[in-house]
Amino acid sequence: MIQCNSFELVYLRKIPYLIPYGQQTANLQKSVRLNETGVLIWNGLSQKKPLDRILQDILNTYELSESDRPFVQEDLYETIAQLESLHVIRNSDESDLKSDLTKKRTNDKEKYFSFCIGPLTIRCEGQNISPLSIFFKDFLYPDQNQKIMQHIIIKDWKPETIHNSSVLVSRADILIKETSYCYCICLPDQTDFYEMRIAKDASFVEIFCTHTIEPEFLFHIIRFPVLLLAQIKKCFFLHSASILFQEKAWLFSGSSGTGKSTHTRLWHTFLDAPYLNGDLNMIGMKNDHYIVYGQPWCGTSKIYTTADHPLGGIVFLKQSDKNHWQSMTSDQKVLQLLYRLISPSWTKDMLHKNMHFSKMLSRKVPLFSLECTATKEACYTAKDGILFYQKNPIRE
Repeated sequence: MIQCNSFELVYLRKIPYLIPYGQQTANLQKSVRLNETGVLIWNGLSQKKPLDRILQDILNTYELSESDRPFVQEDLYETIAQLESLHVIRNSDESDLKSDLTKKRTNDKEKYFSFCIGPLTIRCEGQNISPLSIFFKDFLYPDQNQKIMQHIIIKDWKPETIHNSSVLVSRADILIKETSYCYCICLPDQTDFYEMRIAKDASFVEIFCTHTIEPEFLFHIIRFPVLLLAQIKKCFFLHSASILFQEKAWLFSGSSGTGKSTHTRLWHTFLDAPYLNGDLNMIGMKNDHYIVYGQPWCGTSKIYTTADHPLGGIVFLKQSDKNHWQSMTSDQKVLQLLYRLISPSWTKDMLHKNMHFSKMLSRKVPLFSLECTATKEACYTAKDGILFYQKNPIRE
């Protein structure tokens, strides 16, 4: 949490100044002149508001739109950094995430890279980061003219313990906690990984680890903050394999071991359908149509694409000794989608976002179930279901 030092806001001839008092005068601190926005920020910090609330106050005060949020956010963080450098504010022992991350960043090209997934723009920074960038090689882009939505900072030291947190998820393999300003993720079995801290608006991320951590592990752990950012931007990740059929992406989903990879292989072999992704698909909305965005995470399949495609529909697989497709009731569609999403559901708000997405998607595109074998007849049966819905489109 950011705390204000011993300064008082006063107006001299209607000009706002922060005037030091107490120990700050002994430290020979000078007064600081503010503008109107600076006053808003100081008052917010004095009231111990979180930075995302102060950001919203600025947008509301000046009647700015959501499209202005990234630019205002950057200005806010720069102002926070300036106030810190002038010793007007300080971090508490819990070390505020965003304040720490607004320190001046290096221009050394070897210490950062940026990548783009659909509408998401993300920047990674850290020492010797080149090996990690290889995993994003097909999604890299120069960020000079792009507004970064998420900054990920990789730090090779163990952080101080955060107090006053509450547990959201606790399993043998993962612990997710919540503080007033971030989510904390710990993986008890991973000795080279200390902790990840994700700002609640997903704009900043700290990863604390050893310098010997494997780049591939970092590649997979970075998926956590990307999932949260995507959800905030109304994009959702579905555990599914996908192929391209008649210029649309068709997703095949089911629990582990139901044959997603086998089924898409049948489509590829017997129907000459191109692969899109072997394990995970990101779905969002563009121009009032659902889109499957290319993204690099694909399980162990190594199958992914950088291209974006309109979503044709989703088929839920179930192993059987016969091949048969059937329609689903509206509640079955929503529940099956909800079960297969890997977008975070750590909080009630996140669950509601996933639920809303599932409801809306189920009304717009075909969703049906497929009992199937691991034979070529299975893909022809699925194709029959797809052709049926093309002739009989979904009606809201």
